[in-house]
Amino acid sequence: MRVLITGGSGFIGLRMIKALQDKAEVISFSRAAPKEETRARVLCGAFHRFEDLRQLDNQKIDVLLHLGAVTGGCSEEDGIEINVAGTRRLVRYLLDRGCRKFVLASSIAATGCLGGSFIPRKLPMPDDHPCLAVDMYGLSKAMMEEEIRYFSRQCSDGDFMCLRLGAVVDDAGGAFTPVKAGDAMWGPFCQLAHVSISDIVHGAGLAVHAQREPGFRLYNMVGPDSSCADPVRAVLRPLFGEADLDLSHYEHPGREFDPIYSIEGARAGLGYNPAVSLR
Repeated sequence: MRVLITGGSGFIGLRMIKALQDKAEVISFSRAAPKEETRARVLCGAFHRFEDLRQLDNQKIDVLLHLGAVTGGCSEEDGIEINVAGTRRLVRYLLDRGCRKFVLASSIAATGCLGGSFIPRKLPMPDDHPCLAVDMYGLSKAMMEEEIRYFSRQCSDGDFMCLRLGAVVDDAGGAFTPVKAGDAMWGPFCQLAHVSISDIVHGAGLAVHAQREPGFRLYNMVGPDSSCADPVRAVLRPLFGEADLDLSHYEHPGREFDPIYSIEGARAGLGYNPAVSLR
């Protein structure tokens, strides 16, 4: 199996190369080479530029793992050009050359959780929670998901999977501090949804190796529980008062720290069982 990883020099990308290289031939496609030595074939370029993609003309790609993107705080211009139009260009290029399995990193930001006034429609948030974003990054990820749905309708034998990743932290770094009741929070529904890099590497690996299943799938990938030291209800209720925020799920015994984003879809569809609690 030959896997193309965009963003191969990044925080997640380098770890994915190391996780996949024993069972697959890996091609790293990024603006820069990985900072550590790997067995991946390294191609330097921008995935959103057709001229750079031409380096892959003679390569048969079995699976795309798309991690490349501009991230939070991006401009409208870059969000559309790179995350939306650039992803379309990349996927179309590979479809035209026979690739039929696509795993793409989306983000919980697609719900709109980076906005300070964001209130979810439902808790825990389902995989397909609608986009309420007022920031360009979240909007661009939601638009990317929609164009991948479009490709799945066009290509009946293609397997298209988008993973809404939580706020990824290095569980080996020791610098993460979970929030507590009473803490000032700029974005509660982002700050409560951290996930360890080891769980993301495991989950994305399951997606890459999963048996091909034509159609479109969208999964949340966050940690096994909310990243807070106090129960979810105790953290959120003071922030939102009597706003229309149904926290009843978290009032049941054993559910006090359940994830803000449901991971039942990824658990059932991929066997994703995150192991690192960030409480």
